[in-house]
Amino acid sequence: MILFLDTQGLLLSTRNGCFRVIHGKIDKIIGLNKITSIVVSSKIQIDSTALVLSFKADIPIYFTDKFGAVVGVSRSIGFSLASQIRREQVLFVKKKKAISWVKDIHILKLNGQLANMKFALDRKTKDQEGRLKKLKNFELILNSISGLKAKNMDVLRPSLLGKEGAAARAYWQSMALSLDTAFHFEARSQNPAQDPFNAALNYLYGILYTKVESAIYTAGLDATLGIFHTDQYQKPTLAFDLIEPFRPWADRFLLELCWQGEIELNFFDKSMDSVKLNKNGKRLLIPRFLEFMEAKTTFNNQICTRNTHISRMAGALSIQLLNL
Repeated sequence: MILFLDTQGLLLSTRNGCFRVIHGKIDKIIGLNKITSIVVSSKIQIDSTALVLSFKADIPIYFTDKFGAVVGVSRSIGFSLASQIRREQVLFVKKKKAISWVKDIHILKLNGQLANMKFALDRKTKDQEGRLKKLKNFELILNSISGLKAKNMDVLRPSLLGKEGAAARAYWQSMALSLDTAFHFEARSQNPAQDPFNAALNYLYGILYTKVESAIYTAGLDATLGIFHTDQYQKPTLAFDLIEPFRPWADRFLLELCWQGEIELNFFDKSMDSVKLNKNGKRLLIPRFLEFMEAKTTFNNQICTRNTHISRMAGALSIQLLNL
């Protein structure tokens, strides 16, 4: 599980080889076998013994901003032992197989988005004609991406970004039309979000990022060496690549919660220039989404939990690099 620490003034310490969480009258012991990562989203204290324990147990500690975006990570240096994989990772971006890999992950993402559009079209009658038109346009873009040819990543990148942008506009317009008025949005907004739906979605994507980045390091890959996304200083650009096929899961999860009336407007705090998920919202979304990620589903012709699918995709890339 992911241990979320979002209460100001909380102390993370250790006792008898376990993590210890202290806040007011709360004094909780959590065994290492129950934790895969820790996410810190508030002003807390972390004892040095807890840091050392997380290093020894290979449990990364992610630090997020108020919108849920990961801004830093503390982890063991163990991943640096996989030097052969990282050397091949540097060279991979120049190879033709990298073109196929990038196209494959984007096609997986677009197929997931297409499935979401069809799912919403079948269940919501609102503006079906308009959404059907967007779906047909989306399918044309998807087919054109399948046929893209490029001799290197520098040639592929602008073509794919242009087509992906057009597909994204059709997708998000269709998703917005599938929502009730309270959660309708004009456009996809990232950090900061401009509406409740995007605020919740950004937070879910933040959770996905921690899972993807953890899988990357577990597979011996270097998260800072992107393949499609260009390298950015101290940014996990490979995680930006690898998360793409899994975003539609979060979209569908949130869409259904909104339809079921489980997302309420009091789950969000609004300011002059942004909307963010508050504690009430996190209290509902976090456990439900973690449970959702542990459920089995069919993806890429395999059936296993969503968390396992992420690990398998990172592992498959690692194996591909070693077999070049």
